[in-house]
Amino acid sequence: MIISNKTNTVFHILCVAIWFILCVMFSIDTNQFVYKSLSMILPCEMCILLLFIIVFIHWIMFKPRFPFGIIQLFVMLWTCYMFTHALFIAEAELYRFSYLAITLSLLTLLPYLLRAHLLSVKIIENGIFVMLIIQLLFLSLQLLGIIKSSSSFFSLTGTNDNPNITAMLIAASIPVLLKRMRESTKVYYYLFLVIVSAIYLILLKCRTAYIGLAVTAIVLFLTSEMVRNKIKGLSISTKIFCGVITLLMFTVFSIYLYGSKQASSDGRLLIWKLSSRMITEHPEGIGIGKFGRDYNLRQAKYFMEETTTEEERSLASCNYMAYNDYLEMGVESGVIGMLLLFGFYLLLIYRCYRQKEYLSMSVVVAFMIMSSVNFIYTSMQPWLVLLCYATIGIRNDDQSKIKHTHNLLPIKCICLVACLLVLYRQVNIIRAQLELKRYQSAYDNNEDINIEDVKSLSSIISTSEAYWKFMYDLNSRKGDYEEGYKCLKKASCYVSDLKVYFSLYFCCKSLSENSQCLEYLKQIRGMVPTNLYCRYLMLKYYYEHAMKEQTISMANEILTIPIKVKNEQSDKIRIYAENILLAMDTSKQIQYSPIQ
Repeated sequence: MIISNKTNTVFHILCVAIWFILCVMFSIDTNQFVYKSLSMILPCEMCILLLFIIVFIHWIMFKPRFPFGIIQLFVMLWTCYMFTHALFIAEAELYRFSYLAITLSLLTLLPYLLRAHLLSVKIIENGIFVMLIIQLLFLSLQLLGIIKSSSSFFSLTGTNDNPNITAMLIAASIPVLLKRMRESTKVYYYLFLVIVSAIYLILLKCRTAYIGLAVTAIVLFLTSEMVRNKIKGLSISTKIFCGVITLLMFTVFSIYLYGSKQASSDGRLLIWKLSSRMITEHPEGIGIGKFGRDYNLRQAKYFMEETTTEEERSLASCNYMAYNDYLEMGVESGVIGMLLLFGFYLLLIYRCYRQKEYLSMSVVVAFMIMSSVNFIYTSMQPWLVLLCYATIGIRNDDQSKIKHTHNLLPIKCICLVACLLVLYRQVNIIRAQLELKRYQSAYDNNEDINIEDVKSLSSIISTSEAYWKFMYDLNSRKGDYEEGYKCLKKASCYVSDLKVYFSLYFCCKSLSENSQCLEYLKQIRGMVPTNLYCRYLMLKYYYEHAMKEQTISMANEILTIPIKVKNEQSDKIRIYAENILLAMDTSKQIQYSPIQ
Protein backbone atom coordinates (compact mmCIF):
# COMPACT_ATOMS: atom_id res chain seq x y z
CA MET A 1 0.00 0.00 0.00
CA ILE A 2 2.88 2.37 0.81
CA ILE A 3 4.52 1.61 -2.54
CA SER A 4 1.17 2.17 -4.24
CA ASN A 5 0.73 5.57 -2.60
CA LYS A 6 4.26 6.61 -3.56
CA THR A 7 3.68 5.51 -7.13
CA ASN A 8 0.40 7.42 -7.25
CA THR A 9 2.22 10.51 -5.97
CA VAL A 10 4.69 10.22 -8.83
CA PHE A 11 1.79 10.00 -11.30
CA HIS A 12 0.22 13.06 -9.66
CA ILE A 13 3.40 15.13 -9.92
CA LEU A 14 3.90 14.16 -13.57
CA CYS A 15 0.32 15.04 -14.48
CA VAL A 16 0.42 18.40 -12.72
CA ALA A 17 3.73 19.31 -14.38
CA ILE A 18 2.52 18.32 -17.87
CA TRP A 19 -0.79 20.13 -17.36
CA PHE A 20 0.90 23.44 -16.58
CA ILE A 21 3.38 22.97 -19.43
CA LEU A 22 0.38 22.38 -21.69
CA CYS A 23 -1.28 25.63 -20.58
CA VAL A 24 1.96 27.59 -21.02
CA MET A 25 2.66 26.12 -24.46
CA PHE A 26 -0.91 26.88 -25.54
CA SER A 27 -0.16 30.55 -24.81
CA ILE A 28 3.29 31.33 -26.21
CA ASP A 29 5.16 31.14 -29.50
CA THR A 30 8.49 29.34 -29.13
CA ASN A 31 9.47 30.53 -32.63
CA GLN A 32 10.73 27.03 -33.40
CA PHE A 33 8.21 26.43 -36.18
CA VAL A 34 7.32 28.21 -39.42
CA TYR A 35 3.90 29.24 -38.07
CA LYS A 36 2.90 30.55 -34.65
CA SER A 37 -0.09 28.20 -34.60
CA LEU A 38 2.21 25.20 -35.06
CA SER A 39 4.40 26.47 -32.22
CA MET A 40 1.37 26.29 -29.95
CA ILE A 41 -0.49 23.27 -31.31
CA LEU A 42 2.22 20.67 -31.87
CA PRO A 43 3.87 20.82 -28.40
CA CYS A 44 0.43 20.88 -26.77
CA GLU A 45 -0.68 17.81 -28.66
CA MET A 46 2.47 16.10 -27.39
CA CYS A 47 1.55 17.08 -23.82
CA ILE A 48 -1.97 15.67 -24.21
CA LEU A 49 -0.63 12.42 -25.65
CA LEU A 50 1.88 12.12 -22.81
CA LEU A 51 -0.95 12.59 -20.33
CA PHE A 52 -2.87 9.84 -22.09
CA ILE A 53 0.08 7.46 -21.83
CA ILE A 54 0.34 8.20 -18.11
CA VAL A 55 -3.40 7.64 -17.74
CA PHE A 56 -3.34 4.29 -19.54
CA ILE A 57 -0.37 3.09 -17.47
CA HIS A 58 -2.15 4.25 -14.31
CA TRP A 59 -5.35 2.54 -15.52
CA ILE A 60 -3.52 -0.76 -15.99
CA MET A 61 -1.69 -0.57 -12.65
CA PHE A 62 -4.44 0.68 -10.32
CA LYS A 63 -7.57 -0.55 -12.16
CA PRO A 64 -9.83 2.44 -11.39
CA ARG A 65 -13.09 2.98 -13.24
CA PHE A 66 -12.61 4.81 -16.49
CA PRO A 67 -15.29 7.50 -16.91
CA PHE A 68 -17.14 6.80 -20.12
CA GLY A 69 -20.48 8.57 -20.05
CA ILE A 70 -22.67 10.20 -22.64
CA ILE A 71 -20.21 13.07 -23.26
CA GLN A 72 -17.29 10.70 -23.84
CA LEU A 73 -19.46 8.56 -26.12
CA PHE A 74 -20.51 11.65 -28.11
CA VAL A 75 -16.88 12.80 -28.49
CA MET A 76 -15.85 9.31 -29.66
CA LEU A 77 -18.65 9.25 -32.25
CA TRP A 78 -17.74 12.76 -33.44
CA THR A 79 -14.09 11.76 -33.83
CA CYS A 80 -15.10 8.60 -35.71
CA TYR A 81 -17.26 10.72 -38.02
CA MET A 82 -14.34 13.08 -38.75
CA PHE A 83 -12.08 10.12 -39.49
CA THR A 84 -14.69 8.50 -41.76
CA HIS A 85 -15.33 11.82 -43.50
CA ALA A 86 -11.60 12.30 -44.16
CA LEU A 87 -11.24 8.72 -45.38
CA PHE A 88 -14.26 8.39 -47.67
CA ILE A 89 -15.76 11.82 -48.41
CA ALA A 90 -13.11 14.55 -48.58
CA GLU A 91 -9.42 14.62 -47.70
CA ALA A 92 -8.75 16.41 -44.43
CA GLU A 93 -5.98 18.84 -43.66
CA LEU A 94 -3.88 16.73 -41.26
CA TYR A 95 -2.98 19.43 -38.76
CA ARG A 96 -6.55 20.64 -38.25
CA PHE A 97 -7.87 17.08 -38.01
CA SER A 98 -5.33 16.00 -35.37
CA TYR A 99 -5.84 19.24 -33.43
CA LEU A 100 -9.60 18.70 -33.19
CA ALA A 101 -9.39 14.99 -32.41
CA ILE A 102 -6.67 15.33 -29.76
CA THR A 103 -8.11 18.37 -27.98
CA LEU A 104 -11.62 16.88 -27.92
CA SER A 105 -10.14 13.82 -26.21
CA LEU A 106 -9.45 16.05 -23.19
CA LEU A 107 -13.09 15.52 -22.24
CA THR A 108 -12.19 11.87 -21.67
CA LEU A 109 -8.73 12.47 -20.25
CA LEU A 110 -9.43 15.21 -17.69
CA PRO A 111 -12.43 13.53 -15.99
CA TYR A 112 -10.25 10.44 -15.42
CA LEU A 113 -7.47 12.57 -13.94
CA LEU A 114 -9.99 14.21 -11.61
CA ARG A 115 -11.55 10.91 -10.50
CA ALA A 116 -8.15 9.31 -9.96
CA HIS A 117 -7.04 12.41 -7.97
CA LEU A 118 -4.12 12.97 -10.33
CA LEU A 119 -5.45 16.48 -10.92
CA SER A 120 -7.97 18.59 -9.03
CA VAL A 121 -10.52 21.21 -10.04
CA LYS A 122 -8.31 23.84 -8.46
CA ILE A 123 -5.31 22.76 -10.57
CA ILE A 124 -7.39 22.87 -13.76
CA GLU A 125 -8.60 26.36 -12.82
CA ASN A 126 -5.00 27.37 -12.07
CA GLY A 127 -4.16 26.34 -15.62
CA ILE A 128 -6.73 28.89 -16.83
CA PHE A 129 -5.08 31.49 -14.59
CA VAL A 130 -1.65 30.68 -16.05
CA MET A 131 -2.94 31.42 -19.57
CA LEU A 132 -4.68 34.57 -18.35
CA ILE A 133 -1.63 35.93 -16.51
CA ILE A 134 0.60 35.30 -19.54
CA GLN A 135 -1.79 37.34 -21.70
CA LEU A 136 -2.08 40.15 -19.16
CA LEU A 137 1.70 40.30 -18.87
CA PHE A 138 2.21 40.52 -22.63
CA LEU A 139 -0.57 43.11 -22.95
CA SER A 140 1.07 45.24 -20.25
CA LEU A 141 4.46 45.06 -21.96
CA GLN A 142 2.84 46.01 -25.27
CA LEU A 143 0.95 48.90 -23.67
CA LEU A 144 4.20 50.23 -22.19
CA GLY A 145 5.96 49.89 -25.55
CA ILE A 146 8.52 47.42 -24.22
CA ILE A 147 7.55 44.77 -26.77
CA LYS A 148 5.65 45.02 -30.04
CA SER A 149 2.51 43.13 -30.88
CA SER A 150 2.78 40.38 -33.48
CA SER A 151 0.22 42.17 -35.68
CA SER A 152 0.81 45.24 -37.82
CA PHE A 153 -2.88 46.18 -37.48
CA PHE A 154 -3.23 46.12 -33.66
CA SER A 155 -0.95 47.48 -30.94
CA LEU A 156 -2.42 45.17 -28.28
CA THR A 157 -2.77 41.47 -29.06
CA GLY A 158 -1.19 39.57 -26.17
CA THR A 159 0.69 36.52 -27.42
CA ASN A 160 -1.70 36.10 -30.36
CA ASP A 161 -1.87 37.67 -33.80
CA ASN A 162 -5.58 38.40 -33.35
CA PRO A 163 -6.70 40.42 -30.29
CA ASN A 164 -10.11 38.71 -30.38
CA ILE A 165 -8.53 35.45 -29.20
CA THR A 166 -6.93 37.18 -26.22
CA ALA A 167 -10.15 39.05 -25.40
CA MET A 168 -12.26 35.87 -25.49
CA LEU A 169 -9.79 34.16 -23.16
CA ILE A 170 -9.99 37.07 -20.72
CA ALA A 171 -13.79 37.14 -20.83
CA ALA A 172 -13.98 33.38 -20.18
CA SER A 173 -11.51 33.66 -17.28
CA ILE A 174 -13.40 36.35 -15.36
CA PRO A 175 -16.18 34.01 -14.05
CA VAL A 176 -13.68 31.65 -12.41
CA LEU A 177 -11.81 34.67 -10.98
CA LEU A 178 -15.03 35.86 -9.35
CA LYS A 179 -15.65 32.35 -8.05
CA ARG A 180 -12.19 32.31 -6.43
CA MET A 181 -12.89 35.71 -4.87
CA ARG A 182 -15.87 34.21 -3.04
CA GLU A 183 -14.02 31.09 -1.95
CA SER A 184 -10.51 32.34 -1.20
CA THR A 185 -9.02 34.49 1.55
CA LYS A 186 -6.77 36.17 -1.06
CA VAL A 187 -9.57 38.45 -2.20
CA TYR A 188 -7.35 41.38 -3.17
CA TYR A 189 -5.19 39.20 -5.42
CA TYR A 190 -8.18 38.02 -7.44
CA LEU A 191 -9.81 41.46 -7.34
CA PHE A 192 -6.64 42.93 -8.87
CA LEU A 193 -6.74 40.34 -11.67
CA VAL A 194 -10.45 41.08 -12.30
CA ILE A 195 -9.81 44.83 -12.56
CA VAL A 196 -6.79 44.42 -14.87
CA SER A 197 -8.72 41.92 -16.99
CA ALA A 198 -11.67 44.31 -17.28
CA ILE A 199 -9.37 47.18 -18.34
CA TYR A 200 -7.75 45.16 -21.09
CA LEU A 201 -11.09 43.77 -22.18
CA ILE A 202 -12.20 47.36 -22.80
CA LEU A 203 -8.97 48.25 -24.61
CA LEU A 204 -9.15 45.20 -26.88
CA LYS A 205 -12.63 46.22 -28.13
CA CYS A 206 -13.74 42.70 -28.96
CA ARG A 207 -17.51 42.59 -29.39
CA THR A 208 -17.58 38.80 -29.21
CA ALA A 209 -15.99 38.90 -25.76
CA TYR A 210 -18.57 41.46 -24.59
CA ILE A 211 -21.39 39.23 -25.84
CA GLY A 212 -19.87 36.21 -24.10
CA LEU A 213 -19.50 38.06 -20.81
CA ALA A 214 -23.07 39.39 -21.04
CA VAL A 215 -24.46 35.90 -21.75
CA THR A 216 -22.48 34.44 -18.83
CA ALA A 217 -23.83 37.12 -16.49
CA ILE A 218 -27.43 36.60 -17.65
CA VAL A 219 -27.28 32.81 -17.24
CA LEU A 220 -25.63 33.07 -13.80
CA PHE A 221 -28.27 35.60 -12.74
CA LEU A 222 -31.15 33.42 -13.94
CA THR A 223 -29.72 30.28 -12.30
CA SER A 224 -28.97 31.89 -8.94
CA GLU A 225 -30.99 30.40 -6.10
CA MET A 226 -32.68 33.68 -5.22
CA VAL A 227 -33.84 34.35 -8.79
CA ARG A 228 -34.93 30.74 -9.35
CA ASN A 229 -37.08 30.88 -6.21
CA LYS A 230 -38.65 34.16 -7.31
CA ILE A 231 -39.26 32.87 -10.83
CA LYS A 232 -41.14 29.88 -9.42
CA GLY A 233 -43.61 32.25 -7.79
CA LEU A 234 -44.32 34.26 -10.94
CA SER A 235 -47.29 33.73 -13.21
CA ILE A 236 -46.78 32.46 -16.75
CA SER A 237 -47.64 35.85 -18.27
CA THR A 238 -45.08 37.58 -16.02
CA LYS A 239 -42.42 35.05 -16.99
CA ILE A 240 -43.14 35.65 -20.67
CA PHE A 241 -43.02 39.42 -20.16
CA CYS A 242 -39.66 39.23 -18.35
CA GLY A 243 -38.30 36.94 -21.05
CA VAL A 244 -39.35 39.33 -23.82
CA ILE A 245 -37.82 42.31 -21.99
CA THR A 246 -34.54 40.41 -21.48
CA LEU A 247 -34.50 39.40 -25.16
CA LEU A 248 -35.18 42.98 -26.26
CA MET A 249 -32.37 44.32 -24.06
CA PHE A 250 -29.96 41.75 -25.45
CA THR A 251 -31.09 42.59 -29.01
CA VAL A 252 -30.49 46.32 -28.45
CA PHE A 253 -27.07 45.50 -26.99
CA SER A 254 -26.25 43.35 -30.04
CA ILE A 255 -27.40 46.08 -32.46
CA TYR A 256 -25.18 48.58 -30.66
CA LEU A 257 -22.19 46.25 -30.97
CA TYR A 258 -22.99 45.69 -34.66
CA GLY A 259 -22.98 49.43 -35.31
CA SER A 260 -19.78 50.04 -33.34
CA LYS A 261 -17.76 48.33 -36.11
CA GLN A 262 -20.22 48.29 -38.98
CA ALA A 263 -17.66 47.75 -41.75
CA SER A 264 -16.37 44.63 -39.99
CA SER A 265 -19.93 43.44 -39.35
CA ASP A 266 -20.96 43.95 -42.97
CA GLY A 267 -17.84 42.07 -44.09
CA ARG A 268 -18.90 39.11 -41.98
CA LEU A 269 -22.36 39.16 -43.55
CA LEU A 270 -20.73 38.61 -46.94
CA ILE A 271 -18.64 35.74 -45.52
CA TRP A 272 -21.72 34.15 -43.97
CA LYS A 273 -23.69 34.48 -47.21
CA LEU A 274 -21.00 32.79 -49.29
CA SER A 275 -20.34 30.16 -46.60
CA SER A 276 -24.04 29.27 -46.57
CA ARG A 277 -23.94 28.86 -50.34
CA MET A 278 -20.92 26.59 -50.02
CA ILE A 279 -22.88 24.35 -47.66
CA THR A 280 -25.79 24.30 -50.09
CA GLU A 281 -23.47 23.40 -52.97
CA HIS A 282 -21.53 20.76 -50.98
CA PRO A 283 -23.70 19.51 -48.09
CA GLU A 284 -21.29 16.60 -47.63
CA GLY A 285 -18.40 19.00 -46.83
CA ILE A 286 -15.20 19.93 -48.65
CA GLY A 287 -12.75 18.48 -46.12
CA ILE A 288 -11.75 19.32 -42.56
CA GLY A 289 -9.35 22.27 -42.52
CA LYS A 290 -10.08 23.24 -46.14
CA PHE A 291 -12.23 26.34 -45.53
CA GLY A 292 -9.24 28.67 -46.03
CA ARG A 293 -8.64 27.13 -49.45
CA ASP A 294 -12.14 26.99 -50.89
CA TYR A 295 -13.71 30.15 -49.48
CA ASN A 296 -11.46 32.59 -51.35
CA LEU A 297 -11.99 30.68 -54.59
CA ARG A 298 -15.75 30.78 -54.00
CA GLN A 299 -15.53 34.52 -53.33
CA ALA A 300 -13.57 34.98 -56.56
CA LYS A 301 -16.27 33.10 -58.48
CA TYR A 302 -18.94 35.26 -56.86
CA PHE A 303 -17.33 38.53 -57.91
CA MET A 304 -16.43 37.27 -61.39
CA GLU A 305 -19.81 35.77 -62.30
CA GLU A 306 -22.52 37.58 -60.34
CA THR A 307 -23.83 41.11 -59.97
CA THR A 308 -22.39 42.55 -56.76
CA THR A 309 -22.60 45.83 -54.88
CA GLU A 310 -19.85 48.40 -54.49
CA GLU A 311 -20.05 47.89 -50.72
CA GLU A 312 -19.41 44.15 -51.04
CA ARG A 313 -16.40 44.74 -53.30
CA SER A 314 -14.91 47.26 -50.89
CA LEU A 315 -15.35 44.94 -47.87
CA ALA A 316 -14.11 41.72 -49.49
CA SER A 317 -10.61 40.47 -48.70
CA CYS A 318 -8.71 37.21 -48.47
CA ASN A 319 -10.28 35.28 -45.63
CA TYR A 320 -9.44 32.00 -43.91
CA MET A 321 -12.30 31.56 -41.44
CA ALA A 322 -16.07 31.90 -41.47
CA TYR A 323 -16.37 33.90 -38.21
CA ASN A 324 -19.09 31.40 -37.40
CA ASP A 325 -18.03 27.97 -36.17
CA TYR A 326 -21.26 26.30 -37.25
CA LEU A 327 -20.95 27.54 -40.82
CA GLU A 328 -17.25 26.70 -40.96
CA MET A 329 -17.86 23.20 -39.62
CA GLY A 330 -20.72 22.82 -42.10
CA VAL A 331 -18.52 23.89 -45.02
CA GLU A 332 -15.68 21.56 -44.00
CA SER A 333 -17.37 18.45 -42.61
CA GLY A 334 -20.87 18.84 -43.99
CA VAL A 335 -24.29 19.36 -42.48
CA ILE A 336 -23.71 16.41 -40.15
CA GLY A 337 -20.53 18.01 -38.79
CA MET A 338 -22.38 21.28 -38.20
CA LEU A 339 -25.12 19.44 -36.29
CA LEU A 340 -22.52 17.55 -34.26
CA LEU A 341 -20.90 20.83 -33.15
CA PHE A 342 -24.28 22.28 -32.18
CA GLY A 343 -25.23 19.05 -30.43
CA PHE A 344 -21.90 19.11 -28.59
CA TYR A 345 -22.78 22.43 -26.97
CA LEU A 346 -26.36 21.42 -26.20
CA LEU A 347 -25.27 18.15 -24.59
CA LEU A 348 -22.66 19.91 -22.45
CA ILE A 349 -25.23 22.48 -21.32
CA TYR A 350 -27.73 19.75 -20.46
CA ARG A 351 -25.22 17.66 -18.47
CA CYS A 352 -23.92 20.73 -16.59
CA TYR A 353 -27.49 21.71 -15.77
CA ARG A 354 -28.26 18.21 -14.50
CA GLN A 355 -25.22 18.41 -12.22
CA LYS A 356 -26.22 21.94 -11.12
CA GLU A 357 -22.83 23.23 -12.29
CA TYR A 358 -24.28 26.59 -13.25
CA LEU A 359 -20.96 28.43 -13.55
CA SER A 360 -19.68 25.92 -16.10
CA MET A 361 -23.05 25.91 -17.83
CA SER A 362 -23.08 29.71 -18.16
CA VAL A 363 -19.65 29.74 -19.81
CA VAL A 364 -20.58 26.90 -22.18
CA VAL A 365 -23.74 28.81 -23.17
CA ALA A 366 -21.58 31.90 -23.76
CA PHE A 367 -19.22 29.94 -25.98
CA MET A 368 -22.15 28.47 -27.90
CA ILE A 369 -23.38 32.02 -28.65
CA MET A 370 -19.88 33.33 -29.39
CA SER A 371 -19.39 30.46 -31.85
CA SER A 372 -22.09 32.00 -34.03
CA VAL A 373 -20.21 35.31 -34.47
CA ASN A 374 -16.55 34.35 -34.23
CA PHE A 375 -14.08 31.46 -34.33
CA ILE A 376 -13.82 29.41 -31.13
CA TYR A 377 -12.56 25.90 -31.82
CA THR A 378 -9.71 27.23 -33.96
CA SER A 379 -8.67 29.85 -31.39
CA MET A 380 -6.61 27.59 -29.19
CA GLN A 381 -6.68 29.25 -25.77
CA PRO A 382 -10.45 29.95 -25.59
CA TRP A 383 -11.08 26.40 -26.86
CA LEU A 384 -8.92 24.94 -24.07
CA VAL A 385 -10.69 27.13 -21.51
CA LEU A 386 -14.05 25.86 -22.80
CA LEU A 387 -12.88 22.25 -22.41
CA CYS A 388 -11.72 23.04 -18.86
CA TYR A 389 -15.11 24.45 -17.87
CA ALA A 390 -16.86 21.54 -19.57
CA THR A 391 -14.70 19.04 -17.65
CA ILE A 392 -15.45 20.73 -14.34
CA GLY A 393 -19.15 20.77 -15.20
CA ILE A 394 -19.41 17.06 -16.03
CA ARG A 395 -16.88 15.69 -13.53
CA ASN A 396 -19.63 14.25 -11.29
CA ASP A 397 -21.84 13.16 -14.16
CA ASP A 398 -23.69 9.94 -13.33
CA GLN A 399 -21.97 7.05 -15.09
CA SER A 400 -23.99 4.25 -13.48
CA LYS A 401 -25.90 3.41 -16.67
CA ILE A 402 -22.71 3.03 -18.68
CA LYS A 403 -20.76 -0.19 -18.43
CA HIS A 404 -17.25 0.38 -17.09
CA THR A 405 -14.26 -1.34 -18.62
CA HIS A 406 -11.98 -1.40 -15.57
CA ASN A 407 -11.25 -5.13 -15.77
CA LEU A 408 -10.63 -5.49 -19.50
CA LEU A 409 -6.83 -5.68 -19.76
CA PRO A 410 -6.76 -6.22 -23.56
CA ILE A 411 -8.71 -2.99 -24.12
CA LYS A 412 -6.30 -1.12 -21.85
CA CYS A 413 -3.28 -2.47 -23.74
CA ILE A 414 -4.84 -1.66 -27.13
CA CYS A 415 -5.50 1.93 -25.97
CA LEU A 416 -1.92 2.29 -24.74
CA VAL A 417 -0.43 0.93 -27.98
CA ALA A 418 -2.70 3.17 -30.09
CA CYS A 419 -1.65 6.21 -28.09
CA LEU A 420 2.05 5.31 -28.48
CA LEU A 421 1.59 4.98 -32.26
CA VAL A 422 -0.09 8.40 -32.45
CA LEU A 423 2.70 9.84 -30.27
CA TYR A 424 5.32 8.35 -32.61
CA ARG A 425 3.55 9.96 -35.58
CA GLN A 426 3.43 13.33 -33.83
CA VAL A 427 7.13 13.14 -32.92
CA ASN A 428 7.97 12.63 -36.59
CA ILE A 429 5.78 15.55 -37.64
CA ILE A 430 7.40 17.81 -35.04
CA ARG A 431 10.85 16.72 -36.14
CA ALA A 432 9.97 17.45 -39.78
CA GLN A 433 8.54 20.89 -38.93
CA LEU A 434 11.63 21.75 -36.89
CA GLU A 435 13.79 20.74 -39.88
CA LEU A 436 11.64 22.91 -42.15
CA LYS A 437 12.19 25.88 -39.85
CA ARG A 438 15.94 25.25 -39.89
CA TYR A 439 15.99 25.07 -43.70
CA GLN A 440 13.88 28.24 -43.89
CA SER A 441 16.37 30.10 -41.68
CA ALA A 442 19.26 28.86 -43.82
CA TYR A 443 17.44 30.00 -46.97
CA ASP A 444 16.86 33.47 -45.49
CA ASN A 445 20.60 33.67 -44.75
CA ASN A 446 21.45 32.67 -48.35
CA GLU A 447 23.08 29.42 -47.25
CA ASP A 448 23.34 26.41 -49.54
CA ILE A 449 20.57 23.87 -49.07
CA ASN A 450 20.46 20.35 -50.45
CA ILE A 451 17.02 20.23 -52.02
CA GLU A 452 16.97 16.44 -51.82
CA ASP A 453 17.17 16.65 -48.02
CA VAL A 454 14.13 18.92 -48.01
CA LYS A 455 12.28 16.59 -50.40
CA SER A 456 12.75 13.74 -47.94
CA LEU A 457 10.38 15.52 -45.52
CA SER A 458 7.40 15.46 -47.91
CA SER A 459 5.96 12.11 -46.81
CA ILE A 460 6.07 13.10 -43.12
CA ILE A 461 5.13 16.76 -43.26
CA SER A 462 2.03 15.91 -45.31
CA THR A 463 -0.52 18.73 -45.79
CA SER A 464 1.69 21.67 -44.77
CA GLU A 465 1.31 24.42 -47.36
CA ALA A 466 4.33 26.16 -45.81
CA TYR A 467 6.48 23.22 -46.90
CA TRP A 468 5.29 23.37 -50.49
CA LYS A 469 5.71 27.15 -50.66
CA PHE A 470 9.26 26.71 -49.39
CA MET A 471 9.91 24.02 -52.01
CA TYR A 472 8.77 26.52 -54.64
CA ASP A 473 11.24 29.09 -53.27
CA LEU A 474 14.07 26.57 -53.50
CA ASN A 475 13.20 25.56 -57.06
CA SER A 476 12.63 29.12 -58.27
CA ARG A 477 16.00 30.18 -56.82
CA LYS A 478 17.76 27.67 -59.09
CA GLY A 479 15.48 28.55 -62.04
CA ASP A 480 13.48 25.30 -62.11
CA TYR A 481 10.06 26.90 -62.58
CA GLU A 482 8.47 23.73 -63.89
CA GLU A 483 9.13 21.89 -60.63
CA GLY A 484 8.33 25.08 -58.70
CA TYR A 485 4.94 25.24 -60.40
CA LYS A 486 4.16 21.68 -59.23
CA CYS A 487 5.02 22.67 -55.67
CA LEU A 488 2.76 25.71 -55.85
CA LYS A 489 -0.11 23.57 -57.12
CA LYS A 490 0.42 21.33 -54.09
CA ALA A 491 0.33 24.37 -51.79
CA SER A 492 -2.87 25.57 -53.48
CA CYS A 493 -4.54 22.31 -52.40
CA TYR A 494 -4.47 23.60 -48.81
CA VAL A 495 -4.53 27.39 -49.05
CA SER A 496 -5.63 30.12 -51.47
CA ASP A 497 -3.74 33.17 -50.27
CA LEU A 498 -2.51 35.97 -52.53
CA LYS A 499 1.14 35.02 -52.21
CA VAL A 500 0.52 31.56 -53.67
CA TYR A 501 -1.56 32.87 -56.57
CA PHE A 502 0.84 35.69 -57.41
CA SER A 503 3.65 33.11 -57.34
CA LEU A 504 1.60 30.88 -59.67
CA TYR A 505 1.27 33.85 -62.02
CA PHE A 506 5.00 34.63 -62.09
CA CYS A 507 5.82 30.93 -62.43
CA CYS A 508 3.52 30.57 -65.45
CA LYS A 509 4.99 33.74 -66.92
CA SER A 510 8.47 32.25 -66.65
CA LEU A 511 7.17 29.13 -68.39
CA SER A 512 5.48 31.28 -71.11
CA GLU A 513 2.04 29.95 -70.15
CA ASN A 514 0.38 33.27 -70.98
CA SER A 515 -3.27 32.23 -70.93
CA GLN A 516 -2.88 30.54 -67.56
CA CYS A 517 -1.13 33.67 -66.24
CA LEU A 518 -4.21 35.72 -67.02
CA GLU A 519 -6.50 33.19 -65.30
CA TYR A 520 -4.56 33.45 -62.04
CA LEU A 521 -4.72 37.25 -62.18
CA LYS A 522 -8.49 37.08 -62.71
CA GLN A 523 -8.83 34.82 -59.68
CA ILE A 524 -6.82 37.25 -57.55
CA ARG A 525 -8.98 40.09 -58.80
CA GLY A 526 -12.05 38.12 -57.68
CA MET A 527 -10.60 37.16 -54.30
CA VAL A 528 -9.75 40.78 -53.46
CA PRO A 529 -11.81 43.10 -55.69
CA THR A 530 -9.89 46.18 -54.49
CA ASN A 531 -6.41 44.79 -55.27
CA LEU A 532 -4.61 47.23 -57.60
CA TYR A 533 -1.45 45.22 -58.21
CA CYS A 534 -3.20 42.35 -60.01
CA ARG A 535 -5.00 44.90 -62.19
CA TYR A 536 -1.66 46.51 -63.00
CA LEU A 537 -0.30 43.13 -64.13
CA MET A 538 -3.45 42.51 -66.18
CA LEU A 539 -3.11 45.95 -67.78
CA LYS A 540 0.49 45.18 -68.75
CA TYR A 541 -0.57 41.83 -70.19
CA TYR A 542 -3.38 43.34 -72.29
CA TYR A 543 -1.16 46.19 -73.50
CA GLU A 544 1.79 43.94 -74.42
CA HIS A 545 -0.53 41.58 -76.32
CA ALA A 546 -2.22 44.43 -78.20
CA MET A 547 -5.65 43.72 -76.70
CA LYS A 548 -6.91 47.29 -77.16
CA GLU A 549 -10.44 46.98 -75.79
CA GLN A 550 -9.33 45.10 -72.64
CA THR A 551 -6.44 47.52 -72.15
CA ILE A 552 -8.68 50.58 -72.15
CA SER A 553 -11.23 48.88 -69.88
CA MET A 554 -8.60 47.83 -67.33
CA ALA A 555 -6.88 51.24 -67.35
CA ASN A 556 -10.20 52.95 -66.64
CA GLU A 557 -10.94 50.42 -63.92
CA ILE A 558 -7.62 51.21 -62.20
CA LEU A 559 -8.37 54.94 -62.37
CA THR A 560 -11.89 54.65 -60.95
CA ILE A 561 -11.65 51.87 -58.36
CA PRO A 562 -11.69 53.13 -54.74
CA ILE A 563 -8.29 52.67 -53.09
CA LYS A 564 -8.38 51.15 -49.60
CA VAL A 565 -4.73 51.97 -48.80
CA LYS A 566 -3.31 54.97 -50.65
CA ASN A 567 0.48 54.81 -50.92
CA GLU A 568 3.35 55.43 -53.35
CA GLN A 569 2.74 52.16 -55.19
CA SER A 570 -0.94 52.91 -55.80
CA ASP A 571 -0.02 56.37 -57.11
CA LYS A 572 2.52 54.88 -59.54
CA ILE A 573 0.01 52.32 -60.81
CA ARG A 574 -2.56 55.04 -61.52
CA ILE A 575 0.03 57.18 -63.31
CA TYR A 576 0.94 54.14 -65.41
CA ALA A 577 -2.75 53.60 -66.30
CA GLU A 578 -3.05 57.26 -67.34
CA ASN A 579 0.05 56.97 -69.54
CA ILE A 580 -1.36 53.82 -71.13
CA LEU A 581 -4.59 55.63 -72.05
CA LEU A 582 -2.55 58.53 -73.41
CA ALA A 583 -0.45 56.15 -75.48
CA MET A 584 -3.57 54.49 -76.87
CA ASP A 585 -4.72 57.92 -78.11
CA THR A 586 -1.34 59.00 -79.53
CA SER A 587 -0.18 55.55 -80.74
CA LYS A 588 3.04 55.84 -78.73
CA GLN A 589 4.72 52.92 -76.99
CA ILE A 590 4.97 53.01 -73.19
CA GLN A 591 8.18 51.61 -71.75
CA TYR A 592 7.65 52.89 -68.20
CA SER A 593 6.95 50.08 -65.74
CA PRO A 594 6.50 51.44 -62.21
CA ILE A 595 6.33 48.18 -60.25
CA GLN A 596 8.81 45.31 -60.45
